[in-house]
Amino acid sequence: MNCVILILSLLTIVGCKSEDPNPELSDPIYKFLVDQGNALRPALESEKKKLEESEKALEKMDVNTAERKQELKIQQTTRGKINRLQQELDYSDIRRERRKVESRRDYKIAYSKGEAWPKPEEFDYFMTQQRLRTASRDWNKRVPRLQDRIDKAWPKPNPKAKKEEKEPTAGSEH
Repeated sequence: MNCVILILSLLTIVGCKSEDPNPELSDPIYKFLVDQGNALRPALESEKKKLEESEKALEKMDVNTAERKQELKIQQTTRGKINRLQQELDYSDIRRERRKVESRRDYKIAYSKGEAWPKPEEFDYFMTQQRLRTASRDWNKRVPRLQDRIDKAWPKPNPKAKKEEKEPTAGSEH
């Protein structure tokens, strides 16, 4: 009798479905945003080190030289990269925290209704938006040139193949 009660209690404990305390860890969008932020941090740190080295090199240079002007130009572009990377990192952090809150909310709604979560079509939509956001805006990179498309559709004939066809064989009479 005790054995039956023990088995039934084990089945109810094991068979029960419990709510996940950290549902964002199973959310692929949240994971992508975390990975994106982790990739930006080393790039930002390397640019900051590059700027520090450039400032040290600038102190050692003579005034009004071409090298000094070149170093000032490098510093200006590096500062621009640092600002851009910092902005992207801040955006990524804000977006990640927002997704964390959205994940928890959506998970609780789906859990209460007994639906599956996360929805794969939501991740597909997110990745499509991400590809469009990061796509090149340069027309020449996105659209093939007309001449390239023509050459691909109608390749030029090989001149060596034409010569071989025109030459008569040894046994033929013309």
